[in-house]
Amino acid sequence: GVTLLVICILLVVMLRSFKAVAYCLLVALPAVVWAVGFGGTINGRISIVAAMAPMIVLVLSVANVVHLVGQYRFERSRKDARESLLSAFQEVGTACFLTSLTTLIGFSSLRFIPLVTAQELGVVCAVGVVASFLLAFTVVPILISYSDLPAQKATNSKKTYKILNWCQRVARLAPRRVIATSLALTALAVVGLNALVIDTNLDAKFYDDHPVALAAKFFSERLSGGLSAEVLIDTGRAGGALERDTFISEVKAAAPTAEPALERDDEFGIEDDEIGIDEPAQAANSGPLKKERIDPVEGAKNNHYLEQLVLAAEDLKAFRDPTILDGKQVVIGAFSIADIAQRTHRAMGGETPLPSRAQFAAQLALFEDQGGEGLGSFVDEERRYLRMQLRMPSLGTRNSVAFMKAVEPQLRERFPTPPGGIKTQINGIDILLSDVIEALGVQLYIGFAFAALVITLVMSFVYSSWRV
Repeated sequence: GVTLLVICILLVVMLRSFKAVAYCLLVALPAVVWAVGFGGTINGRISIVAAMAPMIVLVLSVANVVHLVGQYRFERSRKDARESLLSAFQEVGTACFLTSLTTLIGFSSLRFIPLVTAQELGVVCAVGVVASFLLAFTVVPILISYSDLPAQKATNSKKTYKILNWCQRVARLAPRRVIATSLALTALAVVGLNALVIDTNLDAKFYDDHPVALAAKFFSERLSGGLSAEVLIDTGRAGGALERDTFISEVKAAAPTAEPALERDDEFGIEDDEIGIDEPAQAANSGPLKKERIDPVEGAKNNHYLEQLVLAAEDLKAFRDPTILDGKQVVIGAFSIADIAQRTHRAMGGETPLPSRAQFAAQLALFEDQGGEGLGSFVDEERRYLRMQLRMPSLGTRNSVAFMKAVEPQLRERFPTPPGGIKTQINGIDILLSDVIEALGVQLYIGFAFAALVITLVMSFVYSSWRV
């Protein structure tokens, strides 16, 4: 609504004719409806990003109509209506067509971005570009034929004339300086692009007294941070988190010898053959029994992964970097299965800081008997993968990536990647966003190169010259 109001005010000031403004709106508004309607039908929906398309289409549509109406009114001051319309088509028709075509190619390049919302925006805007050009050069002539527009003589603003006259004089008298200055500014802009940093720290976008900023500060200071991340550790084998294979082994025991059946009724008065039980056959088919043997020496040793989890948590909470959060603490809290094991061991009267291998396995078995609620947050059912949950203040993608690059090598020294397994890594929403932004950057370059190449080919074909 605000965009439409501003455009109407500008049109009244520039065209100085309410009828001309009405013609612009009679073309621009249907173009917006076409863009949203047909674009939404192609996409199947209108996303939040695609909802910005009406403003873009409105501006493009008004631009086409302003060019056509303005040239027609200028020609009308010295020609009749038919000749004025033909002259206006000749003067601005080709230019509007080429600008619409290049704009269409530009929006089509959004298809290279691996985001569905950006692709939907490209579709809606592309439909709007086509609709705005078609409506401008078909509906406007019909409207003029029914109700002619008043002629308007060209008015030369002194300020505008001075600016344009200065530009042409500088370009004519010092062309080399103009080109050299343009190249220097372009090089400076390229240097600025290399220093550009894309960050998604939303908390930093608000003023200090904004409710969102205050809420983020509250969570960071009193509730161990408002950002969650996790360290994923692969032990390389099922049961690796318990280190079962180091202190538990399976042994086979001979099957018990079957005793001859006694011909007597069961003590409850029911014979075994009445319910289909053949005791000798059952004992014979049971085969050798498997038993687990616990090595008391190895079972009494500390669990390697519990020790490393405790040390890793201490390292993470002690991490400081002057380039991240001005050297403040990054990891406020680090929680893992080691914390549960420590507290349980202490509650059960353990004298050591951590339970032994056998004690830790017994703890997990006890938790499973009680339902195992909450264990899935720190260890999977096969006891192969471990997870450490981190609580941090909001870092943004740039700080998150810097933190990850600084910490992951240390974590991989403590938890080496097993053969065929996954490497120890930090996951989190900001880190995932950094990967998405990196992929978006690459695809944006590809889309830009595609649009530049196609526009170059179109222009060279239209003007039959590579220089253009």
